[in-house]
This record gives sequence, C-alpha cells and structure tokens, in this order.
Amino acid sequence: MAENISCVSILIAAIAAFAALCSAIAAYNSNKVSKDALKFQKELAKNQGLLNKLNSTMTNVITLQRYWGNCASESISDDEFRLIDPLFEDIKSDLEQLNGWGRFEYPSKNIPTKIIELDDANNYLSEVLSRLQTEHDNVFK
Repeated sequence: MAENISCVSILIAAIAAFAALCSAIAAYNSNKVSKDALKFQKELAKNQGLLNKLNSTMTNVITLQRYWGNCASESISDDEFRLIDPLFEDIKSDLEQLNGWGRFEYPSKNIPTKIIELDDANNYLSEVLSRLQTEHDNVFK
C-alpha cells in the first residue's frame, strides 16, 4: 500500500511539474506575441499617413485606368470624361507629395502635365500602380 501511495505521489508531482512547464511556455509565448503586436501597432501608427496616401493614390489610378479604358472604347459618359483631367491632376499631386516625403522615388520629369500627352496611358498608369503597390507592400518590411 505504501508503494502505491509513493507511485501516486510521484505521478502527482510529475503532473504538477509538467503543468508548471506548460504554464511557463504559455507565458513566454504570450509575452512574445504581445511584443510583436505592440511593434506592429507602432509601425502602423508611424506610417498611417503614408498608407492612407498610397491607398488613395492607388484608388485614383485604378479609377483613371477604368475611365481611360472606357474612353478608348467610346463607352464613357460625359461626367466620367470631365473627371479624367482633375483625377490625373490629383494623382500627379499625390505622386509629388509622396516623392517629397522620400517614400516614392518618381522623378517629376516622368510625370506628364496632361494624360493626353502620354503615348500609352494604360502602360504608364499600370507602371505607377505597380510601383505604388510595391511601396505599400514594403512599409512593414
């Protein structure tokens, strides 16, 4: 009987030690996740303005691509046609602002004054969109 009590005592002690080990591992992982989350939130807060500007510029480029494509296929409304130049001006302004922040290197000489001056506007807009997306993806790297 004393042997059974001794085995039970050893088993209980082993289970308690295992539980303590599991608890320590959980606490370590919780601390690590918490630190990573805090680091991410700091980076997000620091880059919020940049991310907003990149997102709005990408949205404008996509919208302009759609309008320009409709223009080429002659299925564009008068209202959409009137929005092309102001939208392009907004994109130019955004690109210059991003360039001024040092986060988007796109020389001003590469930005035409009017979209109609472009030989291939769709390729130009696709290139700009690709570069904006790359910059957006690199914010947290």
